[in-house]
Amino acid sequence: MKLGFSSVCINPETEVELSGYGWYLERKATGVMDDIYAHALFLEAAPSSALLIGCDLLALSPYIVNKVKAALADELSLSEEQIILSCIHTHTAPSAAQTIGCGEMSWDYVTFLISKLIEAGKAAAAVLYPVASVRYGQTEIEPIGFNRAHRDGSEGLLDSNVYVTSFELEGEKPYLMVNYSCHPVILGPKSEISPDYPGDLIEILKERGYHSIFLNGCCGDIDPISNRDQWGCGTKEVIHTYALRLADGVEAALKQAEEIDCSTLKTASFTFTLEAQELDWPAMDAAIEKDYSPYDPSSPIRRATEKWLELMKRKVFTQSNPYEETVYIQAFRIGKFVYIAAQGELFTQIGVDVRKALSDSVVIFNENANAAIRYVADDRDIDLRQYAGGLQSNLVYAQLPLKKGALEHFSRSISDGVKKLLPN
Repeated sequence: MKLGFSSVCINPETEVELSGYGWYLERKATGVMDDIYAHALFLEAAPSSALLIGCDLLALSPYIVNKVKAALADELSLSEEQIILSCIHTHTAPSAAQTIGCGEMSWDYVTFLISKLIEAGKAAAAVLYPVASVRYGQTEIEPIGFNRAHRDGSEGLLDSNVYVTSFELEGEKPYLMVNYSCHPVILGPKSEISPDYPGDLIEILKERGYHSIFLNGCCGDIDPISNRDQWGCGTKEVIHTYALRLADGVEAALKQAEEIDCSTLKTASFTFTLEAQELDWPAMDAAIEKDYSPYDPSSPIRRATEKWLELMKRKVFTQSNPYEETVYIQAFRIGKFVYIAAQGELFTQIGVDVRKALSDSVVIFNENANAAIRYVADDRDIDLRQYAGGLQSNLVYAQLPLKKGALEHFSRSISDGVKKLLPN
C-alpha cells in the first residue's frame, strides 16, 4: 500500500458570504482568523485506489462535487466511486452549498474552490509513500459536546469516543484519519473565516509530529459544550482548549491501537431512498401557519418560509416522486477497517447503530460527505417538531420533513450495503 497527501489553502480571494447560523444574515467575511484548507488523502493498493478530500467548509453543492469528481477521475484515471469529498461543517467559512438564505454563494468563489480541490487531489496523488503499517485505535475522552436536541433535561445520546486510523509511512511522518462527532460552531456568527476546532486540532497534531485529516462524525444533534451555557460565545481560547483535549485523545487512542492488515484496498458505493411526509399544498400552508404565523411577515425567517413554499409546491407539482429522496454512500475497506462517507447531518444514533451492526469491523463514520442534502433526525425529534425533525432545518435545505422511522432505515441501509459490498 502507498499513501499520498496534500493541504491546499482555500481562503477566498474575493468577497464572500459565510454560511450558517440563520437566514439572510448577509454575513460577509471581514477577514481570516485562521486559514481554511482542503486536505487530501490518496491511497493505493494495486489494483485499487481511493481519494478523499476533506474541506474546511460547511457543505458542498452537487455542482461543485460533480465538477471536481469528473475532473479528478479524468486526470488520475479513477472512477468517480473512488473519489470522496467531505466537509467538516464549520459555520465560519464561505458558502459553497445550496441552502435557503444561509449564505449566498459567490460564483467567483465556486470556480476558485473547484480549481483548488482539483489541485489538492492531484497533489496528493503525485507523491506516494510506502505504508509500513496501519493501526486503528479509539478512546473515550471528556466530551467537548452535548446533545442539543435534549435541552429539556432528558438524557440524550452522546458519542465521546475519538476514532483514529494511523498510517505509518516510510520516509515521512505518520498520517492520521481522525474522527469525532461535534458541530464546529464554537465561535458563533463571527464574520472572520475559521475552521473552528478541527483546524486547530490539525495544527496541534502537526506540532506533535503527525499529518492528519479531520472527519466529522454523526453530530446533527451535538453542539460544543460552550454553547450549552451561552450560545455562540466561544473564542479562539475555547477552540484551543477543545482541540488540545481531542489531540490528547488521539495520542491515547494510538497507544492502544491494533495493527490492521493493509494488503488490500476495496471501494464501494450505493444508494437508498428516504421517504418524506406527503404534504400537499394545503398541508404545507397549514404547517407554515402553525409554526411561523407569530413572526413578522418581513422577518428573515418568514422570507425563508415563502421561498420554501415556492420550492416545495413546485417540487410536488413537477416531480414524479416528490416524496422520495436518494442518499449516496461511499466507503472503502482496508482489512478490518472500514471508512464510510454518508450524506447529511445525522443524529448520533446512526453512528452508534452502524458500528454495532458492523461489530466485526472497526469503523470511521464520516457525515456531511459529498453534496449537502438534509438532517436525519430520530422519531422523538420528528414528533416534537424540533429543529432537525420539524420544518426549521428543512427551510435551510429546501426539503420536506421526513417520515418517522427514517433514522432506523438510514442506519440499516448503510450497514446492509457495507456488509454486502465490503464484507470483512
